[in-house]
Amino acid sequence: MATKVIKAFLMGSIFRRWSKSSKCGGNKTQIEDHRDSAATSDDNSEPLPSESGTACVYWGQLPDGTQIAVKRLRSGSSLNSDKEFAEEAGKMGKMLHKNVMRLRGYCVERDERILVYSYMPNSSLLAHLHGAFSYDNLLDWRKRVRIALGCAEGLAYLHHSANPPMIHGNIKASNILLTDDFQPLYTDYGIAALMKKPALKVKVALGYTAPECSSGEAATLQSDVFSFGILLLELISGRRPTEKVEFSMKQHIVDWAEPLILEGKLDCLVDPKLQGRFVPEELKKLVFAATICAQTSSHSRPSMARVVELLQGVEKNEVASV
Repeated sequence: MATKVIKAFLMGSIFRRWSKSSKCGGNKTQIEDHRDSAATSDDNSEPLPSESGTACVYWGQLPDGTQIAVKRLRSGSSLNSDKEFAEEAGKMGKMLHKNVMRLRGYCVERDERILVYSYMPNSSLLAHLHGAFSYDNLLDWRKRVRIALGCAEGLAYLHHSANPPMIHGNIKASNILLTDDFQPLYTDYGIAALMKKPALKVKVALGYTAPECSSGEAATLQSDVFSFGILLLELISGRRPTEKVEFSMKQHIVDWAEPLILEGKLDCLVDPKLQGRFVPEELKKLVFAATICAQTSSHSRPSMARVVELLQGVEKNEVASV
């Protein structure tokens, strides 16, 4: 049923509104007003895997064959007014970086709020670490290092170079999409700004949440840095941010990794699926960056600009302290 609803909406009002007035990054989205302008898969009666508490994502296709991901924000998600939503979506459309997913268009129509992105057939980092693609062992060490640096550069762009700067607020493996050549792309950034203020805070995924946010504080640049540190540990180890241990208790990835780091057993952190195929010096870089990012004190965490510098070339004396 959900797919039929979104299909009808795609074939009607969303493309009519885009062709008249929708702008992203200053460029009008040119889509003709045809009743069959887009379609969703009749075989896919369920949303794509990136469904969340505030949105559902569907697959779609444009007349030229371009595949798109259509994010439909839930009507009960304390959405902003038409004007405020359009302003915030316009800001998202101006984000231009190789590691940030570009917003192709948006629609504000009655109670509907829809965002449209390019579709990534290679799915998410979550799928490759823990999901359907994890069994193919496609994430070798070289790709993981590239993903780590790309994620750092993308977040540094959002924090320091975007106009205006943007807090992501919900960094997790499912919000990192991968291109065909395994370049990472941040998605789901800016969603909190599309909600009524101060009604709704986007809930950060379990395990990625910075300690200060767990106590009710709003997301900040530094809480993003903490989440990035957790993401790095997940990328290195192949472990989820929280995993069950004995008697149904859960262990946080920091609590698991910290003793191994203190004992200098960095090789024990590496995902067993890699079968020992990794570069020790690069491992030190990643572990060092993860360690300083995932510190309890927000004031002790580095900026993402500094993290990029570290991953590009960590000073030897700093690495030696890991």
